[in-house]
Amino acid sequence: MKLLVSDYDGTYATGPIAMMFNASSLKKFIKNGNLFVLSSGRSYNSLTKEVEAHDIPYSYLATCDGSFLFDKHGNNLMYNKMKEDVIKDIQGLISFGVHRKIEFIHEKTYDETHEPGSDLAGVSFIVDKWKITDEFKKEYEKVKIEHPELNFVVYNWHDEYYFMIKPNGVSKSSPIEELRRRLDIPKKKIYTIGDNSNDYEMIRDYNGYMIGNSPDLRKVALKKYHHVYEVVNDIKKKKALKRG
Repeated sequence: MKLLVSDYDGTYATGPIAMMFNASSLKKFIKNGNLFVLSSGRSYNSLTKEVEAHDIPYSYLATCDGSFLFDKHGNNLMYNKMKEDVIKDIQGLISFGVHRKIEFIHEKTYDETHEPGSDLAGVSFIVDKWKITDEFKKEYEKVKIEHPELNFVVYNWHDEYYFMIKPNGVSKSSPIEELRRRLDIPKKKIYTIGDNSNDYEMIRDYNGYMIGNSPDLRKVALKKYHHVYEVVNDIKKKKALKRG
């Protein structure tokens, strides 16, 4: 049994024709006893809409950049909870008003508000590139120093910058490791592909490949592909490059 994990936006979703070929190859891949995980920065509700709209076959969904892992029935298999005391410390970030949106990461949605006592997996500030100020970045670094138990990640999607705050150790590698442990899958049989810096850990930690031209991913990817179905074909033919 092999496990393939693909990012969604910019990796699996690169156009209707490519997505059609991706789905066709993955249906055969899964039918042959393998597993496919669709991994995304999107929430569960957002990602399942894409799955339904494009008839994407999958075994598991990893959402919110590694915060959650869901099976095909929508059962949550993994949850990395964040302490709420960070919320009072991010008021300074909120006060700058540079963000276009604040997203509180809950189990199946990103919400603009958070009710005290409800589950919280992280906070994300979405800021348009031209609105980022030095003062905002300094405050972000200040909160980072005050909370060494948290993971602070910044990545961009086109001109949108995501300033993420999550529990330490949470990345897109987290749900893969959870599956590896649960199903006893050897690391040499785990393959990953992505296109952006939030895919860095999962590409570094496993047999990882890239799509696109991310400078970060070039440092750790074994090979560059154009489409997910090309990876599936190489795995099938035993041509996919592996880590030593």
